[in-house]
Amino acid sequence: MYLKLDSLACHPPSHSAVLQTANIQLGPDLGGPFTAAPVIDGTFIRQRPTEALRQGKLNGKALLAVTNADEGSIFVDPSAPLNASAYASQIFPKLGQKELAAIEEAYGGLGSMLNQNILINGEALLTCPTYYLLKAFQGRSWKGEFAIPPGVHGLDLDYYYPIGKNLTFNNATFITSFGGSFMSFAVSLDPNIKVDPLNNISLHLNGPVYNGEEMKFNQTQENTITDIRLVTTDQALWRGVDLGELWRTHTGQ
Repeated sequence: MYLKLDSLACHPPSHSAVLQTANIQLGPDLGGPFTAAPVIDGTFIRQRPTEALRQGKLNGKALLAVTNADEGSIFVDPSAPLNASAYASQIFPKLGQKELAAIEEAYGGLGSMLNQNILINGEALLTCPTYYLLKAFQGRSWKGEFAIPPGVHGLDLDYYYPIGKNLTFNNATFITSFGGSFMSFAVSLDPNIKVDPLNNISLHLNGPVYNGEEMKFNQTQENTITDIRLVTTDQALWRGVDLGELWRTHTGQ
């Protein structure tokens, strides 16, 4: 069967001027962040995700969450860095002066403006929300960090399905341990119940409340040996998690 579909059929001609105006307004927008994002409309999305998580509204039984060591850099334009508060106001335009001042205090001294922008983007949009999920799935969640250099967002994807991929760290033990943990979780909702008997790396289960420990998937500096171990969550990340309590009512999180 062949269906001839017109992707513009849902847009009446009378809307073309509105779409053209929107396109012009988006042109000079900040480079990097997603142009469109979900909004609370009261019908399809009825409340903020973090609000639902606090109320225990979970569509799942367990959680295996892995973040990358550098989540923010590919979403930030290196040619036009801003100070911390100015950058935050661009990606979260509803933040007030109180929130922006807190962000400037937390991130303003963390290296160059570009580094501040990278940290804010990665922590606010990807890394810190992961810890809200971990807390919601109390006693049923595991956390890992993919740290194979450069550790940017998306680099981990090839390690889930490595066949035919040009891996930056082509190590059989690492591939079995990292990718196999997801397969084990998919089968049994527990990454420690191994599907592959060669996978002997255990991801420690969090306690009744997230206990601040996670598995770090890395390699040695010599780039030849796996470095997979239990570590304490980087304490610097709590700046973003704590700020999230302050700003998420203004950001839709």
